[in-house]
Amino acid sequence: MSKRQRAGASRLSTRRAFCSALARLPLAGLLGISAGRAQAQNYPSRPVRFILPFAAGGVADVTSRLIAERLGERLGQRFVVENQPGALKTRGAWFLFLPQYSPDLNPIEMAFPKLKAHLRGAAARTFEALWAALGDICALFDPDECWNFFKAAGYASH
Repeated sequence: MSKRQRAGASRLSTRRAFCSALARLPLAGLLGISAGRAQAQNYPSRPVRFILPFAAGGVADVTSRLIAERLGERLGQRFVVENQPGALKTRGAWFLFLPQYSPDLNPIEMAFPKLKAHLRGAAARTFEALWAALGDICALFDPDECWNFFKAAGYASH
């Protein structure tokens, strides 16, 4: 394996580890987990329930059961996964169906031309200069302009 291939493999494994850790953050924050332990010693005294609005046996069911099992082992708390098709509406939640991907329907794609033009004008040649230039350029985007990107892409409801 060449030096370049080893560097690429190292970056890939680092990226995978980062993505793996990043994927666990929302779940940890949702459950109020801090440093791998529940915040209160006796809370909750009953099993924690995951209610899935899908039929049993699907990808969401299997994934939720694996997550519940790992959380149970790690926290010493029982987790129960319940499948209740249609539970979203009874609990007051809803699905938000996003439009199919298209560069015309992606707000970030609408911002890139302005970003790239200013970045070329900055002519940053070092990593530090690039980050500084990006920070300055981001300040040029007005919140109303960004809101218009979302409206044009169909993400805004009004």
